Amino acid sequence: MKTPDQFRQFCSTDLEADLADLENKRKSVLSTLLIAAAVVAVIVIPLFLLLSQSSAPFFPAVLLPVVIFVAVIALVGTFLSKDYTRQFKTRIIQKIVAFVDPALTYVPQGRIDKSIFTASHIFKTEPNCYKGDDYAAGRIGQTDIAFSELHAEHESGSGKDRQC
Repeated sequence: MKTPDQFRQFCSTDLEADLADLENKRKSVLSTLLIAAAVVAVIVIPLFLLLSQSSAPFFPAVLLPVVIFVAVIALVGTFLSKDYTRQFKTRIIQKIVAFVDPALTYVPQGRIDKSIFTASHIFKTEPNCYKGDDYAAGRIGQTDIAFSELHAEHESGSGKDRQC
């Protein structure tokens, strides 16, 4: 078992440079996102003003530019952060998992199989919305272990009321 002091030493020797580089990338992504938000706002605000002065019903006229703004920023944010997230998982999380136990296998896009999750009977209802990532597996002594981040939900409702 590793000690907190060993982990601190590992962070300063093995992770510090990668963390500093990723912090610069994170700031760059944020800066680009803010610039994109400003550009979209410059386009959307006149549309908002134009539609609010028209004879169209006020609520839909106001809502359209807001929806456009939010959708564009969400898409740009998702696109910009994808590479950062991938690099963080491979440059940081993978090293931490190997530090904890070099025999552990780490699969950034992997997850516990749904059948294994269901067989655990942690929840009474089987999830019909199931996703996850950051799968790690290995053996400690005589015990096989596996874990991952999971999002498991039971979807309810139907049609427009369907929630997941």
